[in-house]
Amino acid sequence: MKSIILNILIILIVLSFKNTSAQDNDFTTVNITANLVRGLAMEGSNNLYLGEFALRTNENEKIISNFDGLKFTILGQSNRLVTILYDQSVTLTNMANNSNSGRQSIGDDIKMTFKTNIASETGPENGYHDPNPLPSGSSINLYDLSKVGKLNLWIGGTMYLPVALKNGKYIGRFVVTSVY
Repeated sequence: MKSIILNILIILIVLSFKNTSAQDNDFTTVNITANLVRGLAMEGSNNLYLGEFALRTNENEKIISNFDGLKFTILGQSNRLVTILYDQSVTLTNMANNSNSGRQSIGDDIKMTFKTNIASETGPENGYHDPNPLPSGSSINLYDLSKVGKLNLWIGGTMYLPVALKNGKYIGRFVVTSVY
C-alpha cells in the first residue's frame, strides 16, 4: 500500500510540474527595409584668388565673373533634390594690419566685402556653357551621370574697394553647404 501511495504521489508531483511549465507560442514576420542614398561630396579647388588690384583715390568695385571665379562640383545621389546654402557676403581682413601684435591704429579700415553669387549647371558638360544663377537656399536636382548625381557650381561676385583700404593681403572664408 505504501508503494501505491508513493506512486500516486510521484505521479501528482510530475503532473503538477507539467501544468506549471506550460507555454504559449506566437510569432510574426517583419520586413526590414533600408533606403541607401549616395552621400554628398564636393570636389574642386578650395581657394578663390581674386587677383591683384590697384587702390584708387575713389571707391570702386571689381566684378569677378562666375567664369573667372572658382568652379567646384557637388556629387551625390542621381536625380535627387539638393539644397545649396552659401554666404552671400564675405568679409576679407587685411592680414598685415591685423597682426598678433595688437598694434592696430584707430580708424584703420582693415576689412573689405566680397558679395558672392553662384551659377549652376547640371548638364553632362564640365564646361561653363549655359549656367543659371543659383540664389542661396535654392534647391536643384543633381544631374544623372553614371549613377552619381552631379552639379557644377561657379563662384563669382563683386568686391567693394573703399578708399580707406590699406594695401596688403586680404583673406576671408566662404562657406557652401549642400543638403538633401
